[in-house]
Amino acid sequence: MNKTLTGDRLHIKAPAGAFEFQSGEDVLEFAEKKDGQPRRFKLKLYDGGVSQHWYWGQLAFDLAGMKLEKARIPILYGHDTAVRIGVADKASFDGAFILEGYALENADAQKVLQDADQGFPFEASLKFDQFKSKYRFVRDGEKTAVNSKTLAGPGTVFTNTVVKEGSVCVFGALNNCKTEAFAERPEELERKQIMTIEELKQQHPELYKQVFDAGAEDGRKQTRQQFADIAEACGDDTALTVQAFSGNKSTAEALKMRCDKQAAELKNRDEKIAELQAKKNATTQNTDGDNSAVGQEGVKTAESEFSDDVNKNKNAGKKPGTKSGTDFSAMTEAQLKEQYEKSGQLQAEFLEVGDFVAFVKAQKAGKVDIFEVKK
Repeated sequence: MNKTLTGDRLHIKAPAGAFEFQSGEDVLEFAEKKDGQPRRFKLKLYDGGVSQHWYWGQLAFDLAGMKLEKARIPILYGHDTAVRIGVADKASFDGAFILEGYALENADAQKVLQDADQGFPFEASLKFDQFKSKYRFVRDGEKTAVNSKTLAGPGTVFTNTVVKEGSVCVFGALNNCKTEAFAERPEELERKQIMTIEELKQQHPELYKQVFDAGAEDGRKQTRQQFADIAEACGDDTALTVQAFSGNKSTAEALKMRCDKQAAELKNRDEKIAELQAKKNATTQNTDGDNSAVGQEGVKTAESEFSDDVNKNKNAGKKPGTKSGTDFSAMTEAQLKEQYEKSGQLQAEFLEVGDFVAFVKAQKAGKVDIFEVKK
């Protein structure tokens, strides 16, 4: 048994006829015959109102959401694919759903034409795709507007209807379509009440449990497959997978989210690289300028403070440098800076690395030396 649970309604293997909508009045009109041309016809399939359907109860189609499955659809007799009587090549949804087309020249079509010319009150029926069409239920006590009409629940509104074919019928199940071609012929058929979930639970508890368990398992399978598809679209980004799945995104939407996120990350990376490069350039320029100024100032200070004692202290017995006796004269500026960063003693003697570098340069030029004051 095929069971599906939708909204607060239970559908137990909906029959194929549930996806047929039939008029209850004359709807077929043929144009006059013209030499060398097939006879044209108009077939009114729905007038935009609210009708009583044998399966769906109160029923209405949103005309704004109706469309043909393809540009040209078949016109059959009684939905019998073996009895083909015409081709619809034009559709109108302005206030009503009307198909226009031309009749075939086969025996079946000519018989319908002949009967119609003699006044037989044919009716019409449309068949729509149950998998591509979308619908929603209107609960008991609720009301909804559709095609400027009001549907009072319980009932069903098809919001997107994909029409597969139209048929000419002898009898219809609804009474809301009318044209000028033929007299009225309403036909009342058996109605089928759709059982609510609560009613099913109370009246058939065992069946309710079977349906619930089957629906739950189907739901788990669908959920697992949906998550797998989302995860594949998001790649290794677990956080994005969770975000897309919890947001009920489609696979295509999840893939777009992944692309947008990667694009944003690349843009952010490029901006950071550009920012770091700009800081590096600015730092290099400032360092060169500061070192030059500090070096000149250091030299001048050294000359001022030690000019009187340079010559007499050249041979004080200590190697040029600091109190440690280390010889810095052979080191490059980069090596001097490295020594400064490593030495707490140097940092204690010189407040800035520039002072230390300037001092060594002055010492190397013979303008300053170190001496110790002995107590």
